[in-house]
Formats: sequence, structure tokens, C-alpha cells
Amino acid sequence: MSTAILRKITRAVFCLAFLTPLLVFPAHLVFPFIVSKALFFRSIIVLVGILTLVLWLYERKAKSNQVGVNFFTPLSVVLLVYFLVLFLSSIFGVDRHSSFWNTQERMVGLFTVAHYFILFFVSRYLFRSWQEWIKPLMVFLSVGILVALVGIVQKVSPQAFFNMGAPRVLSTLGNPIYLGGFALFMIFIGGLIFIKEKGWWRWLSLSASVLGLVSLYNSDTRGSYLGLIFGAVCVAIGYIFFLRGNKKVRNLFFILSLVFICLGSFAFVFRQTNCVRSIPLIGSIVNISPFEGSAKTRLMAWQIAIQGFWDKPLLGWGMNNYRYVFDKFFNTEFLNYSFQETWFDNAHNVFFNVLAEAGILGALCYLGIFGVSGWMLYQIWRRYPDQKILFIGSSAFLLAHFIHISFVFEDLTSYLYLFLFLSLVDALWREPVTPQSFSGMKKVSASALILALVFSGLIIFATNVNVVMANNQDYNMRGFMLVVGNYDVGLSHYQEAQKWYSPHQDDIDWDFAALTLDVLPNLYAKDQNKARVFYDLAEKAIIDYAAMHPLDVRARLVYIDILRGGIVLFDLDNYKKVEEQFSEAEKLAPNRQQIGYSRITYLGGTGKMLEAIKLAQTMVDKYPQVAEGYYTLAKVYSYARLWPYVLPVIDKALHLQVSFFDPTHLEFIAQAYESEGRFHDALFWWNELYKVTKDPAIAAKRDELSGLTALPISKNIEEFFKYRTTTFDDFKNFDLLK
Repeated sequence: MSTAILRKITRAVFCLAFLTPLLVFPAHLVFPFIVSKALFFRSIIVLVGILTLVLWLYERKAKSNQVGVNFFTPLSVVLLVYFLVLFLSSIFGVDRHSSFWNTQERMVGLFTVAHYFILFFVSRYLFRSWQEWIKPLMVFLSVGILVALVGIVQKVSPQAFFNMGAPRVLSTLGNPIYLGGFALFMIFIGGLIFIKEKGWWRWLSLSASVLGLVSLYNSDTRGSYLGLIFGAVCVAIGYIFFLRGNKKVRNLFFILSLVFICLGSFAFVFRQTNCVRSIPLIGSIVNISPFEGSAKTRLMAWQIAIQGFWDKPLLGWGMNNYRYVFDKFFNTEFLNYSFQETWFDNAHNVFFNVLAEAGILGALCYLGIFGVSGWMLYQIWRRYPDQKILFIGSSAFLLAHFIHISFVFEDLTSYLYLFLFLSLVDALWREPVTPQSFSGMKKVSASALILALVFSGLIIFATNVNVVMANNQDYNMRGFMLVVGNYDVGLSHYQEAQKWYSPHQDDIDWDFAALTLDVLPNLYAKDQNKARVFYDLAEKAIIDYAAMHPLDVRARLVYIDILRGGIVLFDLDNYKKVEEQFSEAEKLAPNRQQIGYSRITYLGGTGKMLEAIKLAQTMVDKYPQVAEGYYTLAKVYSYARLWPYVLPVIDKALHLQVSFFDPTHLEFIAQAYESEGRFHDALFWWNELYKVTKDPAIAAKRDELSGLTALPISKNIEEFFKYRTTTFDDFKNFDLLK
């Protein structure tokens, strides 16, 4: 086989990596949108990397004068330094395992990210001129078209393709924000190729760009909307600059800018009206408020990242260790928004995330990637004045992506199109070469290829096959323990997973411990001896997890719950262990209210009801706007069978305008009102629960109650207070602890 043929084969295998966004295996894997993509991409890059190395060695022997051209470019140097900083921050960070491997939920540890750096160097070697780059770009845009089409189907039928009825489209990526970022790549790169190319390429790229707009709308991601606006402004400024000598064009852009400003001002002034809210893209953007909802929690997350940076300013806390920063500097206001807003594993802003995890060195390198890329695009235009379209379109995407990730985080797909784009810029910045410039092609020996394939296979097996096999056992363990109820088979799958020595065994240990905690009461009722075996294994699993991640507060809380189970079910003397775990948790996250709520659960679960009630009341007094506090206090009264005390707690929370969003809270409130005969109130909360869950069974329960009682369903909180059967005066002087 000649080097020319090997180059073609390697390019073809490389393009297989673009299938990554399409891969989903929900019937076999835990986190199927993530794990399948990560393992497939890593396997392809290993194979391509080794084939490229063989190709480079033989082309070097052929003494082609193009093989080693400009290896060290400004962008490659910045990327290499950035990777070195990430490596050092991971080595000296607070959780080395988390830095290198991350979790099964994200799969963006340093080990996976290293494959994207390999992609950068491999792709710029395999594809050099624009004529060579157009083919892989079109393959990737074609994949984007398929992703967009799946999203359209999900928009029409929200249950399709595992969208599970979500109002925002997941497509095959698993998260609307991932789809929004990919859409920006399709819009700007597709538009660039449409303007720059001729023939059927341009129409395919136009289709990708248009479907990118559709995907952006379907994702309903505000950060992506802002990215689109900034990118569009960049395009407009670019055209104004290059066509500034044309008076008609200048006047046209002036008029369009004036219209844009007027319409934007109108939309902002009337942003609260239904008319403006219903406008696609615009309604979401003008209603962004930094003082409420997810925008507020993101601002607080950024502030925490800055605090973490000042704590470890040089190399940071280590890659993927933001969650420990978040725990240490936790802001109690997070719980005002919902329980889900209290466990952040990243800052939802890549720059602040890097600042906290990799320190000032990492942050400067990260900004350098975008700065140097922009400078190189400018140099390409200065060197080749006819490439102004490339300069404008690429700069617009670079800016749009930077704005997008200023509100979210990188994922497996965004890393793919980002590093591919960076490689394109780097390749075009160097003196472009064409395939015909290579001379002295050499024959590649079959033994070299066989050795390369065997070596690739060994690496893939050791780093990916073992992971997917263990993950599959984890999936089966979950199914048998949680769904089927066959605990013995579930345990056998857990034990099989351990045999694969996956680097994510810590996640599997976590799953087993958490699942055992859920099923232990049922298992105890059936077989006490078997329940004790599971208890001991679960305790060992969470101890192993905590030993690997000693700063993880969640592990302490789960361990406490397991120890509580040992006290209640097996009469074990775990009291000292529990206090040790509480003490450690309070040191790691001194401001976390969840630790207090966990202690309340522990006290109530071990029969210390009066202490639990007093602590719950203290938490309510200390955090009067936190729904979890009222729910916990009411729940404790319910467990203590002090029924008259339950509804006054809920009523007080409502009169203080505390908002309840968590389905667990909503169901408890609905049941509490219904059990006391306050059916009108109960109907409202059953309806609120249905709005959140979209569960047909909840709707049926609501409608049945409405039919039996002949009462209407309150549509909003105002109607709820209008029809409710008690007032605040009925209980405002009620002593809850008397």
C-alpha cells in the first residue's frame, strides 16, 4: 500500500469521528447520550492517530519537503501550553481522579480532552488546503442536518427519540444547550461555505445553515441566541468594513441598523407582553434578567468561581473540580430557586470555570486560544485579500461560540467542532499545500499496518471497551434493582462490573450504594439476612467512593443515610460514625443547608422527633424563603403523626410567597390538602404537579377529584387564594412547637 492510499484511508476513518453526535444507546448504557459518544470518538481518534503516525513516518522517509512544514504555529503552541497547564493543574489539584476521568455523566476528563488535542494535530496534517478541508466540513455539516431533523421530529412529537416530552429539544445530543451550540456551528460555517463555494456544496451547506437556525430555535438556549446576535453583528461589521467605499451598501446597513435598534428597543420596553414573549428568539432574549431564575444562579456560580480562583490562583483546583469550589463557597441563596440549583459541577461559563480549575495560567491560555485564532484569521486575510469571506465567517463563528460558552460549558460535541475549527484555521494560516505537492511516495509495509492496528486495538480495549462493558453492567444493575426488583441479579451485575476495572468504578460504586439505600426497606421486609449483606456491600461501596473523592459532600450525606439505615434496621451502633460524617461535611461545605436537612432526616429517622422538629423550625426561621425548609418541617410533623401541624406550615409558606417547584414538594402538598378535605386547594396543587411532570396519571388523579367534588381547578395562584378554605388569620398565632 502506498502512502497516498494510506492517506485516503486515514482521512476516511477520521471522518467517522463526525458520527459522534448521532450515537445514542439508551437500552444498554447509563448516560447513553454521553458514554456512547465519548467511547466511540476516543476509539476513532486512537486508530486515526496511530495511522497518521505511520503515515508521517513513511512520508518522512520519502523526504517530502512538506511533511514537517511549520509544525510549531502560534495556535499549536498556545494549545500545547494550555494542555500542559491542564495536566499540571490535574496533577496538583484536589481530586486527581476526577480531573483525569471525570464522571460518566460528562466524560470530559483530561484523558478524553487529550483526544481532541490529538484531533487538532491529526486533522491539520491530513487536510491542508481549503480544497481538502471542504470535504470533512461537509461531512460534519451533513451529520448536523441529521441531528437537526431529529430535533424537528421531537418538536412535533415530544416523546420521539427519547426526548421524554421535554419542551426543549434534545435531539441526539442529550441537552438543549449542546444542540444550541452545534446550531451556531452549522449556521456560520454553513453560511461561509454557501457564499464561498459553487456547485452542490453550497446548497447542502445552505440547508445546514437554515436547519441550524431551526435547531437554535428548538433548543431555546438563550446563550446561543446571544451568540447568534453577536455573530450576526460581526458579519455586518465585516461587510461594512470591506464595502465601506460603496455608498449604497453603507446607507443600506445604516438603515438596517436603525431598524434593528428601533425594533430591539420596542421589544425591550414591551418585553413583558404576551405579544413580545411569543416572538421566537427575541422574546427569550429581551426577557433575560440577571436578577432572577437561572440567570441569577449563574451569576452566583461565577462569583463562586472567582472566590475559588483567589483561593488557588496559580493552577487552580484541578480540572473538573469546580464542584468542590461550589461546596466550599456555597451561597445559601441558591436554595431559594430550587433544590436542583444547588449542585453545580461547573460554573456555566467556560472562562470562569477554567479560572477556578486551572488558575490564572489556564485562563490566560484559554483566552489566548481565541485571541490567537482571531489574529491568525486576520493574517490569512492580509496575506490573501480574496479570503475576506473566510475571515468574516470564521471570525463570526469564533465570537458566537465564545458568547455561547459564556453561559454554558463545553461538551463532547462542542469540543469536536471547536477543535476541528481551530485545526482549519491553523492549517490555512500555514502556507497552503495541495496533495500534488507531495513527491516520492513510498510503499507502506503490511507488517507496519498490522502492528499499528494491533496496537490500536489494545489501547481501545484497555481504555474504552472495558469502560463500555462495565457501564453496561451498571445499566443492568440499575434495571434489575430498581425496576425489576430482582436484587440478586442486580448484585451479580455489580460484581461483574468490578471485574472490568473501569476508571469509572467510582460512579458504579455510587450507583450501587444509592440504589441499595432506595431498596433496602423492601429487601429487609423480605429477607433480613440478605438485606444485611446488601447493607454491608453498600457501606463498603460508599466508603470506597469517599476515599477516592474525599471532598465530595454528597458522599458524606449518602453515607449518613446508609448508616441511619443500619441503626434503624439492624440496631447497629453507628452514632459516632454519623457525627463524624456530619462534622466532615460541615467542614467541606459550611454554608450548605442540605446538611441541616440531612440531620433533620437522621434525627427523625432514629426516633428523635422533638429534636428534628426544633431543628426544622430553626431552618425555617433562618431561611424563610426556602421551600425545602417548610416541606421538611411539614414532613417531620407528618411522620410524627401530628396532622394538625402540617397544613399551617404549608399555609404560612404560601402567605410568605414561597414558591414550590419540586415535584416531591408538590405531591406532598396536594396529598396534605386532600387528606384534610380541602379539595379545592388540593386540586390546584395536583394541577401544578401535572404542569411540572406532564404525567397522565397525575392528570387523571386531578380530574377524578374534580369530578367527585364538583369543584373547578384553579388556574393560577390568585384563584387558589380566592377559593382557599382558610386564611392566614386562622393560624398566624399558632405555636408550632407547643
